[in-house]
Amino acid sequence: MLLLFSGLDRVGLGGSGWAAALCIAGGAAAIPAVLTAVREVAGEEMARRATPFLVLTPAAIWIATSADAFFMGVSGWAVALVVLATGRDGRRCDAYALAGGLLFGAAAFLSYGLVLLAVVPAVVAWQRRRLRPLALAIVGAAPVFLGFLAAGFWWVAGLLATRERYFAGVGGRRPYLDFLVANAACLAIVLGPALAVALARVRDRKLWLLVGGTMVVVGAAMISGMSKGEVERIWLPFAIWLLPAGAVLAASRVRVTTAWLGVQATTAIVIATAVKTSW
Repeated sequence: MLLLFSGLDRVGLGGSGWAAALCIAGGAAAIPAVLTAVREVAGEEMARRATPFLVLTPAAIWIATSADAFFMGVSGWAVALVVLATGRDGRRCDAYALAGGLLFGAAAFLSYGLVLLAVVPAVVAWQRRRLRPLALAIVGAAPVFLGFLAAGFWWVAGLLATRERYFAGVGGRRPYLDFLVANAACLAIVLGPALAVALARVRDRKLWLLVGGTMVVVGAAMISGMSKGEVERIWLPFAIWLLPAGAVLAASRVRVTTAWLGVQATTAIVIATAVKTSW
């Protein structure tokens, strides 16, 4: 991200205003990416029902205030393109897979934890018995890794060094079990009360490919111990893939759906006005 901001500055787009615009635009771009994947996997009707729950959510607070929103947009389209590739044959399928892999490569150098999101398209590919797109995605990601390696930076070495520094600092002082609970609570706040109900009601097997795959990702991030606190922003790229579960609430009466969306919006407003956060 530092390289990206530096590049903006060199072309005359420096300053916090342009940086904020980039981050917010990236966060907004994640919405159509997720909806595209939902439509591909669970159908257009499910995507339409999920739409308002991706927009009216407490997560919007952090999408508007952190660089993780930009990470969410890049990784969101990485996942969506590979998912699209699993449902098609021919050159277009290959192009989607390669493009998705390229974005996965970029995401890996934005935040180490984003590589976990590869689980989501992998689950879809496994269910569809379409492994070719995954192989092409790896090919698409390779130039990014090789480019950084040629410049003198090896991704694995960076990850290991980051882990060492993290646990030598704040990561070593924060209790592991305490933050398992705290992180889950923060994620619940980001998702909002309606999603707690929705996740318990999801029965659609196709939608579960995306939602369930993301829950595996969140579980892996929790167990790693590399995110002790601040997950309200760090896990935005994961949270956005849980929000489509709200589609099950939109399947009921319009009045009930409106009420749930009202709860989501009210929660966001209360958090924004009553909670002091540096993000």
